[in-house]
Amino acid sequence: MSNKTFVYISGTDSSVFSSQVISLVKEVKEYGYFSRVVLLTGLKKNQSTTEELERLMINGFEVLYFKLYPNYPFFSGTQTKELQTVLKGILVENTVIQLRGETYVSNVNRAICNFKFNNVKILTDIRGANKDELELYLKGVYNPFKYQLKMFQAKINILSAGQKSDYISCVSESLKKYVMEETNVEKEKISVCHCIANDSFIFSEEKRKEFRLKLDINDDEILCVFVTGGNGYYQNTKAIIENFSSLGVKVLNLSKAKIDGAINLFVPFSDVPGYLCASDIGIVWRNDDIVNNVASPVKFSEYVCCGLPVIANTGVHLINEYVADTGYGKIVQSFDEIDMQLIKRLSGIDRKQISARAKKQFSSVVIVKQYIDIYQKLLEF
Repeated sequence: MSNKTFVYISGTDSSVFSSQVISLVKEVKEYGYFSRVVLLTGLKKNQSTTEELERLMINGFEVLYFKLYPNYPFFSGTQTKELQTVLKGILVENTVIQLRGETYVSNVNRAICNFKFNNVKILTDIRGANKDELELYLKGVYNPFKYQLKMFQAKINILSAGQKSDYISCVSESLKKYVMEETNVEKEKISVCHCIANDSFIFSEEKRKEFRLKLDINDDEILCVFVTGGNGYYQNTKAIIENFSSLGVKVLNLSKAKIDGAINLFVPFSDVPGYLCASDIGIVWRNDDIVNNVASPVKFSEYVCCGLPVIANTGVHLINEYVADTGYGKIVQSFDEIDMQLIKRLSGIDRKQISARAKKQFSSVVIVKQYIDIYQKLLEF
């Protein structure tokens, strides 16, 4: 094993922390390219350091933490000093620092600039169109002064990613195009790595039977599933339940939200693959705007790796492309285009076939190999 270090920087309060951060870092460690793998996690003042570290230590890699300050200009110097203090005890030559999102790329760049280590590289993993999400969905949530501060910082963050990263990864081709337009980053320094589904997301007939029994779903009943870690402004949860329920199918809502007409469950991450195997159709319904156009929904990767055909509207370009390439789903303009004939046709597609195809594109093994190629490019060329 070569003497190389990997540091992944992320907060822990994301709804997809287990599915994306933990799964990715575990896979990177298991690959064996780095001799040291560290998850450097940012904790807010309302999070218990002891509880969070105990929760994360069981995953088989090293976990350290830093204090996470509000992402406003007047906290920038304090955040940089905090990161510098922690990174000083970690960094050696031949280190890749991967940041989840562009929020702290400028802080990390400044934090390491005084260290005399050769070959320390920053990979910024951009997950979405943050400034556009602020404008489209959060402008009315914050008071005008706070909104302007957040928008100013969001614009600085995306520009800093282009200027201060050694490489950028994006979750979709549409996001890659967006980032190149926003930052003028060179095309040789940016590529696509979709949101991942770990190895537990695979179709299993045994799990299907087990979890349909738990749900008391008969063999002749059709179960449509919809999964979200939250109840975002763009996720259309109530509309999904109302429209699919009206067709006479059952709808499984795997989220914290309680919605009339659905089977509402909020389950441990480890149980999600079983419930997906038990289902017949996966639903993704997003608004058709730039925020969703560039997305790579985690639930979509997990749906298809569990062999689910998908019904979606035109909001997410990645899903449009997948359905056009595979035929394993249907893209519609409105709920009016969905009927029982369509649902029965899609639910008849071979689940193992869908799963096998999806694993080649969205599995953690495949995506981490793409990241490994980036790490090698950064450290060895």
